[in-house]
Amino acid sequence: MLLVKEHREYFGHKRLNLADSLCDKLHPVLNNFVDEREVEKPKVVGTEILLELNNFSSIIKKLVDTQAVKTT
Repeated sequence: MLLVKEHREYFGHKRLNLADSLCDKLHPVLNNFVDEREVEKPKVVGTEILLELNNFSSIIKKLVDTQAVKTT
């Protein structure tokens, strides 16, 4: 998440920044993951984290593809 925040300028402007949105969504989920003591709950929360990161990876791919088209 630190790397995403470090490069946040690639993910939109100040009002609608997809990096900030991802971090805002994941921060409480990560806290739940760390604090959870039930056996099954980390699997559920871990799946939620994985899905959010998977969705964000498609955003990164679009940016990379766009950049690749610009340089060719």
